[in-house]
Amino acid sequence: MLPGECTVKAISTTWNTDFGKTKVAVDVTMAATAAVLGLILYHALTDVREGTFVSALLVGAIARTFNKQIGPWIQARLSVPAGVDIPEQTR
Repeated sequence: MLPGECTVKAISTTWNTDFGKTKVAVDVTMAATAAVLGLILYHALTDVREGTFVSALLVGAIARTFNKQIGPWIQARLSVPAGVDIPEQTR
């Protein structure tokens, strides 16, 4: 995972929130912060436009949809079967 997604995962795991909703909140917050800082520092919206906010809203919704559809299937394939001993070095 990239740092942004790890941050969202840590927040959603710690506070028991939905990953998709948390991702939308974090992404919109980062985009709004960038827009405000651009206005303060450059007196213009530099590199933050409507597409930034649309993608901030859509990525979390898409992640939530995919997680509902294929999340359980992937988790079942990635989980360690009962009785399998994992060496201490790989934990």
